[in-house]
Amino acid sequence: MLDVTVDAVIPHYGELTQLLNILDCFQIADKPIGFGKIIIVENGQEANASNVGNLYPSLNIVYIHTETAGLTNARNIGVHSSEAKFILLLDNDLSFNKSFLSQYYEAFSKRGQMYFYGGQIEPVFESSPQEWLLDYCPTSVKGLFFDEDSETNKPEFLGGNHAISRKAIEFLIKENGQVYDGESATADSGGIGEETRLQSYLLAKGFKGWKVSEATVLHPVPTESLTYEWVCNRRYRAGVTAGSTELATHKSVPVWLSKIFYLSSIKEQAFLLFSKRLALKYGVSRAWAKGAIDAIKNRTLK
Repeated sequence: MLDVTVDAVIPHYGELTQLLNILDCFQIADKPIGFGKIIIVENGQEANASNVGNLYPSLNIVYIHTETAGLTNARNIGVHSSEAKFILLLDNDLSFNKSFLSQYYEAFSKRGQMYFYGGQIEPVFESSPQEWLLDYCPTSVKGLFFDEDSETNKPEFLGGNHAISRKAIEFLIKENGQVYDGESATADSGGIGEETRLQSYLLAKGFKGWKVSEATVLHPVPTESLTYEWVCNRRYRAGVTAGSTELATHKSVPVWLSKIFYLSSIKEQAFLLFSKRLALKYGVSRAWAKGAIDAIKNRTLK
Protein backbone atom coordinates (compact mmCIF):
# COMPACT_ATOMS: atom_id res chain seq x y z
CA MET A 1 0.00 0.00 0.00
CA LEU A 2 1.00 3.61 -0.59
CA ASP A 3 2.02 5.98 2.18
CA VAL A 4 -1.18 7.97 2.72
CA THR A 5 -1.86 11.14 4.69
CA VAL A 6 -5.31 12.72 4.72
CA ASP A 7 -6.74 16.05 5.82
CA ALA A 8 -10.37 17.19 5.62
CA VAL A 9 -11.54 20.65 4.54
CA ILE A 10 -14.97 21.94 5.59
CA PRO A 11 -16.12 25.36 4.35
CA HIS A 12 -18.51 26.85 6.88
CA TYR A 13 -21.07 29.62 6.69
CA GLY A 14 -24.01 30.41 8.94
CA GLU A 15 -25.53 28.31 11.73
CA LEU A 16 -23.09 26.57 14.06
CA THR A 17 -25.43 23.62 14.68
CA GLN A 18 -24.70 22.01 11.32
CA LEU A 19 -20.95 22.20 11.83
CA LEU A 20 -21.19 20.62 15.27
CA ASN A 21 -23.16 17.74 13.79
CA ILE A 22 -20.48 16.80 11.27
CA LEU A 23 -17.75 17.22 13.90
CA ASP A 24 -19.67 14.77 16.08
CA CYS A 25 -19.36 12.31 13.18
CA PHE A 26 -15.61 12.88 12.97
CA GLN A 27 -15.29 12.32 16.70
CA ILE A 28 -16.88 8.86 16.63
CA ALA A 29 -15.46 7.79 13.25
CA ASP A 30 -12.63 5.28 12.95
CA LYS A 31 -9.48 7.32 12.21
CA PRO A 32 -7.00 5.80 9.76
CA ILE A 33 -3.39 6.10 10.88
CA GLY A 34 -2.70 8.72 8.21
CA PHE A 35 -5.60 10.99 9.09
CA GLY A 36 -4.36 14.40 10.21
CA LYS A 37 -6.39 17.56 10.67
CA ILE A 38 -9.81 19.04 9.99
CA ILE A 39 -9.51 22.49 8.41
CA ILE A 40 -12.60 24.63 8.96
CA VAL A 41 -12.78 27.69 6.72
CA GLU A 42 -15.47 30.03 7.95
CA ASN A 43 -16.34 32.42 5.14
CA GLY A 44 -18.30 35.62 5.47
CA GLN A 45 -19.76 36.69 8.80
CA GLU A 46 -18.29 34.98 11.87
CA ALA A 47 -20.64 32.79 13.92
CA ASN A 48 -18.45 31.59 16.82
CA ALA A 49 -16.97 28.71 14.84
CA SER A 50 -13.52 29.77 16.04
CA ASN A 51 -14.20 28.05 19.37
CA VAL A 52 -15.12 24.59 18.07
CA GLY A 53 -11.62 23.27 18.63
CA ASN A 54 -12.17 23.61 22.38
CA LEU A 55 -15.33 21.49 22.13
CA TYR A 56 -13.50 18.61 20.41
CA PRO A 57 -10.07 18.27 22.05
CA SER A 58 -9.59 14.80 20.55
CA LEU A 59 -9.75 16.24 17.02
CA ASN A 60 -6.95 18.23 15.40
CA ILE A 61 -9.06 21.19 14.24
CA VAL A 62 -7.55 24.15 12.40
CA TYR A 63 -9.83 27.19 12.15
CA ILE A 64 -9.45 29.83 9.44
CA HIS A 65 -11.69 32.83 8.81
CA THR A 66 -12.02 34.76 5.56
CA GLU A 67 -14.27 37.76 5.09
CA THR A 68 -14.89 36.71 1.49
CA ALA A 69 -18.03 34.59 1.38
CA GLY A 70 -18.24 31.68 -1.07
CA LEU A 71 -17.37 28.02 -1.45
CA THR A 72 -14.74 28.45 -4.16
CA ASN A 73 -12.60 30.80 -2.12
CA ALA A 74 -13.08 28.77 1.08
CA ARG A 75 -12.11 25.51 -0.61
CA ASN A 76 -8.99 27.06 -2.11
CA ILE A 77 -7.93 28.47 1.27
CA GLY A 78 -8.48 25.09 2.91
CA VAL A 79 -6.55 23.18 0.27
CA HIS A 80 -3.63 25.64 0.45
CA SER A 81 -3.53 25.13 4.22
CA SER A 82 -2.85 21.41 3.94
CA GLU A 83 0.25 19.44 3.03
CA ALA A 84 -1.50 16.05 3.08
CA LYS A 85 -1.24 13.72 0.11
CA PHE A 86 -5.02 13.53 -0.14
CA ILE A 87 -7.64 16.10 0.85
CA LEU A 88 -11.25 15.25 1.57
CA LEU A 89 -13.70 18.09 0.93
CA LEU A 90 -17.05 18.03 2.71
CA ASP A 91 -20.02 20.34 3.16
CA ASN A 92 -20.80 21.41 6.72
CA ASP A 93 -24.37 20.04 6.84
CA LEU A 94 -23.60 16.34 6.35
CA SER A 95 -23.34 13.28 8.57
CA PHE A 96 -21.63 9.92 8.06
CA ASN A 97 -20.96 6.60 9.78
CA LYS A 98 -17.92 5.22 11.61
CA SER A 99 -16.29 3.62 8.56
CA PHE A 100 -16.55 6.68 6.30
CA LEU A 101 -12.95 7.87 6.66
CA SER A 102 -11.59 4.32 6.43
CA GLN A 103 -13.41 3.74 3.14
CA TYR A 104 -11.73 6.76 1.58
CA TYR A 105 -8.36 5.84 3.10
CA GLU A 106 -8.52 2.36 1.59
CA ALA A 107 -9.35 3.80 -1.83
CA PHE A 108 -6.48 6.30 -1.62
CA SER A 109 -4.07 3.53 -0.63
CA LYS A 110 -5.04 1.30 -3.54
CA ARG A 111 -5.58 3.83 -6.34
CA GLY A 112 -3.05 6.54 -5.65
CA GLN A 113 -2.36 10.01 -6.96
CA MET A 114 -3.72 9.86 -10.52
CA TYR A 115 -7.32 9.64 -9.31
CA PHE A 116 -9.87 12.00 -7.82
CA TYR A 117 -12.51 10.43 -5.60
CA GLY A 118 -16.14 10.75 -4.59
CA GLY A 119 -18.74 9.05 -2.43
CA GLN A 120 -22.48 8.66 -2.35
CA ILE A 121 -24.97 11.29 -1.21
CA GLU A 122 -28.20 10.11 0.36
CA PRO A 123 -30.88 12.78 0.83
CA VAL A 124 -32.82 12.98 4.08
CA PHE A 125 -36.04 14.86 3.34
CA GLU A 126 -37.62 17.00 6.05
CA SER A 127 -40.94 16.52 4.25
CA SER A 128 -42.07 14.27 1.41
CA PRO A 129 -41.05 15.81 -1.94
CA GLN A 130 -43.38 16.15 -4.91
CA GLU A 131 -42.12 14.07 -7.83
CA TRP A 132 -42.65 16.81 -10.40
CA LEU A 133 -40.35 19.07 -8.40
CA LEU A 134 -37.69 16.39 -7.94
CA ASP A 135 -37.41 16.02 -11.72
CA TYR A 136 -35.88 19.51 -11.85
CA CYS A 137 -33.87 19.36 -8.62
CA PRO A 138 -30.06 19.06 -8.59
CA THR A 139 -28.37 15.76 -7.78
CA SER A 140 -27.56 17.00 -4.27
CA VAL A 141 -31.30 16.88 -3.58
CA LYS A 142 -32.18 13.75 -5.56
CA GLY A 143 -29.15 11.81 -4.33
CA LEU A 144 -26.07 10.21 -5.88
CA PHE A 145 -25.68 6.42 -5.69
CA PHE A 146 -23.16 3.86 -7.01
CA ASP A 147 -23.61 0.11 -7.47
CA GLU A 148 -20.01 -0.62 -6.53
CA ASP A 149 -16.50 0.80 -6.30
CA SER A 150 -15.39 1.51 -9.85
CA GLU A 151 -13.49 3.83 -12.15
CA THR A 152 -15.32 6.62 -13.94
CA ASN A 153 -14.44 8.99 -16.76
CA LYS A 154 -17.30 11.36 -15.96
CA PRO A 155 -17.27 14.45 -13.70
CA GLU A 156 -20.05 13.07 -11.54
CA PHE A 157 -18.94 13.63 -7.94
CA LEU A 158 -20.59 16.38 -5.92
CA GLY A 159 -18.76 19.11 -4.07
CA GLY A 160 -20.09 18.04 -0.69
CA ASN A 161 -18.35 14.65 -0.74
CA HIS A 162 -15.23 14.40 -2.88
CA ALA A 163 -11.46 14.16 -2.55
CA ILE A 164 -8.40 15.15 -4.56
CA SER A 165 -4.77 14.05 -4.53
CA ARG A 166 -1.65 16.10 -3.92
CA LYS A 167 -0.56 15.47 -7.51
CA ALA A 168 -3.85 16.85 -8.82
CA ILE A 169 -3.56 19.88 -6.53
CA GLU A 170 -0.02 20.68 -7.65
CA PHE A 171 -0.97 20.20 -11.30
CA LEU A 172 -4.00 22.50 -11.05
CA ILE A 173 -2.05 25.23 -9.26
CA LYS A 174 0.70 25.06 -11.87
CA GLU A 175 -1.76 25.19 -14.76
CA ASN A 176 -4.40 27.59 -13.41
CA GLY A 177 -2.91 29.31 -10.39
CA GLN A 178 -5.52 27.77 -8.09
CA VAL A 179 -7.40 24.52 -7.52
CA TYR A 180 -11.05 25.60 -7.80
CA ASP A 181 -12.05 28.37 -10.19
CA GLY A 182 -15.11 30.22 -11.46
CA GLU A 183 -17.95 32.17 -9.91
CA SER A 184 -18.23 31.18 -6.28
CA ALA A 185 -21.45 30.00 -4.70
CA THR A 186 -22.36 32.95 -2.50
CA ALA A 187 -25.70 32.93 -0.69
CA ASP A 188 -28.45 32.67 -3.32
CA SER A 189 -26.83 34.59 -6.15
CA GLY A 190 -23.45 33.07 -6.94
CA GLY A 191 -22.46 30.42 -9.44
CA ILE A 192 -22.20 26.69 -8.82
CA GLY A 193 -20.32 23.68 -10.15
CA GLU A 194 -16.66 24.46 -9.50
CA GLU A 195 -16.07 20.83 -8.51
CA THR A 196 -17.53 19.66 -11.84
CA ARG A 197 -15.18 21.94 -13.77
CA LEU A 198 -12.27 20.64 -11.70
CA GLN A 199 -13.12 17.02 -12.48
CA SER A 200 -13.64 17.74 -16.19
CA TYR A 201 -10.26 19.43 -16.38
CA LEU A 202 -8.47 16.60 -14.58
CA LEU A 203 -10.12 13.99 -16.82
CA ALA A 204 -8.90 15.86 -19.89
CA LYS A 205 -5.36 15.77 -18.48
CA GLY A 206 -5.20 12.03 -17.84
CA PHE A 207 -6.60 11.67 -14.32
CA LYS A 208 -9.47 9.28 -13.57
CA GLY A 209 -12.31 9.28 -11.09
CA TRP A 210 -12.88 6.56 -8.51
CA LYS A 211 -16.29 5.84 -6.97
CA VAL A 212 -16.09 5.01 -3.26
CA SER A 213 -19.47 3.37 -2.89
CA GLU A 214 -19.36 2.88 0.88
CA ALA A 215 -18.30 6.46 1.63
CA THR A 216 -21.86 7.70 1.98
CA VAL A 217 -22.96 10.98 3.52
CA LEU A 218 -26.47 11.85 4.63
CA HIS A 219 -27.59 15.21 3.25
CA PRO A 220 -30.52 16.94 4.98
CA VAL A 221 -32.97 18.51 2.52
CA PRO A 222 -35.16 21.11 4.27
CA THR A 223 -38.71 21.75 3.13
CA GLU A 224 -37.74 25.16 1.74
CA SER A 225 -35.45 23.40 -0.77
CA LEU A 226 -38.46 21.61 -2.25
CA THR A 227 -40.34 24.61 -3.60
CA TYR A 228 -40.93 26.08 -7.04
CA GLU A 229 -38.98 29.20 -6.10
CA TRP A 230 -35.96 27.32 -4.74
CA VAL A 231 -35.66 25.12 -7.82
CA CYS A 232 -35.80 28.17 -10.09
CA ASN A 233 -33.20 29.97 -7.98
CA ARG A 234 -30.89 26.98 -8.26
CA ARG A 235 -31.23 27.12 -12.05
CA TYR A 236 -30.53 30.85 -11.90
CA ARG A 237 -27.22 30.07 -10.19
CA ALA A 238 -26.46 27.47 -12.86
CA GLY A 239 -27.05 30.23 -15.40
CA VAL A 240 -24.60 32.49 -13.57
CA THR A 241 -22.03 29.72 -13.89
CA ALA A 242 -22.74 29.26 -17.60
CA GLY A 243 -22.46 32.99 -18.21
CA SER A 244 -19.06 32.99 -16.53
CA THR A 245 -17.66 29.85 -18.19
CA GLU A 246 -18.91 28.48 -21.52
CA LEU A 247 -20.47 31.84 -22.46
CA ALA A 248 -17.46 33.84 -21.27
CA THR A 249 -16.43 34.79 -24.83
CA HIS A 250 -19.60 36.82 -25.38
CA LYS A 251 -19.01 40.56 -25.03
CA SER A 252 -22.75 41.26 -24.97
CA VAL A 253 -25.91 39.26 -24.35
CA PRO A 254 -26.57 37.11 -27.45
CA VAL A 255 -29.96 37.40 -29.14
CA TRP A 256 -30.74 33.70 -28.70
CA LEU A 257 -30.25 33.98 -24.93
CA SER A 258 -32.60 36.96 -24.70
CA LYS A 259 -35.19 35.01 -26.70
CA ILE A 260 -34.99 32.08 -24.29
CA PHE A 261 -35.55 34.44 -21.38
CA TYR A 262 -38.50 36.35 -22.82
CA LEU A 263 -40.30 33.40 -24.41
CA SER A 264 -39.86 31.24 -21.30
CA SER A 265 -41.11 34.08 -19.09
CA ILE A 266 -44.26 34.49 -21.17
CA LYS A 267 -45.01 30.75 -21.20
CA GLU A 268 -44.25 30.43 -17.48
CA GLN A 269 -46.69 33.19 -16.58
CA ALA A 270 -49.38 31.67 -18.79
CA PHE A 271 -49.07 28.19 -17.26
CA LEU A 272 -48.89 29.58 -13.72
CA LEU A 273 -52.54 30.54 -14.13
CA PHE A 274 -53.35 26.83 -14.20
CA SER A 275 -50.54 24.73 -12.71
CA LYS A 276 -47.11 25.20 -11.14
CA ARG A 277 -46.23 21.70 -12.27
CA LEU A 278 -46.73 22.64 -15.93
CA ALA A 279 -45.12 26.06 -15.50
CA LEU A 280 -41.90 24.78 -13.93
CA LYS A 281 -40.50 23.60 -17.26
CA TYR A 282 -40.46 27.20 -18.42
CA GLY A 283 -39.61 28.61 -15.01
CA VAL A 284 -36.27 26.83 -14.86
CA SER A 285 -35.50 27.87 -18.44
CA ARG A 286 -36.32 31.50 -17.64
CA ALA A 287 -34.23 31.39 -14.46
CA TRP A 288 -31.20 29.85 -16.19
CA ALA A 289 -31.31 32.42 -18.98
CA LYS A 290 -31.62 35.29 -16.46
CA GLY A 291 -28.59 34.02 -14.54
CA ALA A 292 -26.52 33.79 -17.72
CA ILE A 293 -27.63 37.27 -18.81
CA ASP A 294 -26.77 38.78 -15.43
CA ALA A 295 -23.32 37.16 -15.45
CA ILE A 296 -22.56 38.45 -18.95
CA LYS A 297 -23.75 41.95 -18.07
CA ASN A 298 -21.78 42.03 -14.83
CA ARG A 299 -18.64 40.90 -16.65
CA THR A 300 -18.92 43.35 -19.53
CA LEU A 301 -19.62 46.29 -17.22
CA LYS A 302 -16.39 45.78 -15.27
